[in-house]
Amino acid sequence: MKNLIKSIVIITILITTFSCSNSDENILTPTLREKGSIGLTLSKSTIPPDVKVIVAKLDKYGFPQIQDSIVVSTTGDTVNMVINNVPVGNWNLTLTAKDSLSRIKYTGSATVTIYHDQVTFIYITMVPSGSGTGTLHISIIWRTSKWNMFSGNPVIRQVVGTFDEYHNYIQAPCILKVGGEYKMWYLTGDNSIQKIAYATSSDGKNWIKHGVVLSNGPIGSWTEKGVAYPSVIYDGGIYKMWFSGKSAASIHSGIGNAVSTNGLNWEVHPSAVIPSTLERPLSFCPSVAKKDGEYFLFYSVELVNGFNPKIYFAKSIDGINFTQQGVVFQARPDLYWEKGGVFGSSIYYDGSKFIMYYTSKSNPNYFDIGYIGKATSVNGINWTFSSNEPELRKEDTAPWLSITVGFPFVLNDNGKLKLWFSSISEITNKWQIGYAEQ
Repeated sequence: MKNLIKSIVIITILITTFSCSNSDENILTPTLREKGSIGLTLSKSTIPPDVKVIVAKLDKYGFPQIQDSIVVSTTGDTVNMVINNVPVGNWNLTLTAKDSLSRIKYTGSATVTIYHDQVTFIYITMVPSGSGTGTLHISIIWRTSKWNMFSGNPVIRQVVGTFDEYHNYIQAPCILKVGGEYKMWYLTGDNSIQKIAYATSSDGKNWIKHGVVLSNGPIGSWTEKGVAYPSVIYDGGIYKMWFSGKSAASIHSGIGNAVSTNGLNWEVHPSAVIPSTLERPLSFCPSVAKKDGEYFLFYSVELVNGFNPKIYFAKSIDGINFTQQGVVFQARPDLYWEKGGVFGSSIYYDGSKFIMYYTSKSNPNYFDIGYIGKATSVNGINWTFSSNEPELRKEDTAPWLSITVGFPFVLNDNGKLKLWFSSISEITNKWQIGYAEQ
């Protein structure tokens, strides 16, 4: 049998600098204004002699196809091609190598992600493609999702002509089921101001929005630029909420508390119950569970905005005055999907142990691609990871096409686990909320 000739092609993602506004959390929120470039460099010594033209095509749902080609010249040691003005996000890249009669001799493909201000390297194997007999190369990755996606996702999205039409962020849901009705509080807003909205549902899938129920504070306050990431419990006929505050667009300024009798009208505690300190300068994403008369508060902390978040733990008798327990949950840096840090957790107590669903990221410096993991603990301090693989990744959201996942909330509804999560939609390039069942 003749040996197949393969050429290894190095695809370099070169990011050009554009004037654009990053999100409050440095989360990738691609827009048509954020663009980069793909640079293709091949050494001539690796190119078969019958290859004369190389064609590159970029495809992405909802965007026009991008195509360029380069002629393999007889001079120089390398072949270089640059495709400019590529919107950020995930793209399907296809390479075809043609001979002098425009017959396709080799093909290769990969999924590439264009990031703002980052360089990525991708290797593509060019497989012979010709007439007559040949060899079919098949790669199969077996993965069974633990969650059944709702076909109507996203369940909470931006709606034209309403208060959230232009909001980049609809994320971080918190859900209670009270009297047979599902109640959701979630973050809504843009890069400037974020608020907390409220919605209700009879089935957890079809929601009625009731608008914003908790807004940012006055100028000079610790919530001047927003309130976000609600965690709500129903305790003794009272709704109790813990939330993140923002004193500036990218500054988490601590965790606050509010109470309500109906989930709509909230009385906010005058100061942060978890204030910013030198040891915990950026505290956000609270998740509260009640056990044996105590409030167990788990929250995320960054020392520098976007850098390597960890999860801290504090306890309280009244939900206002907390005793710090320190860092209790950190990422496993040897895992590709966790090495950037863990944050944005959702925790509940099942009667014998705490169960945590958390967000992780692969880049320690900012939120690039997010994943959802799971862990358990008897005391809230010592945690056991459920797996070396994530519970949910962006590929698992199909048929909803998403760029990243995070900020989970899991509800044990009469023995059935129900998951609401946040994703950036490939179609809108905005954060929205999806639903799945285990």
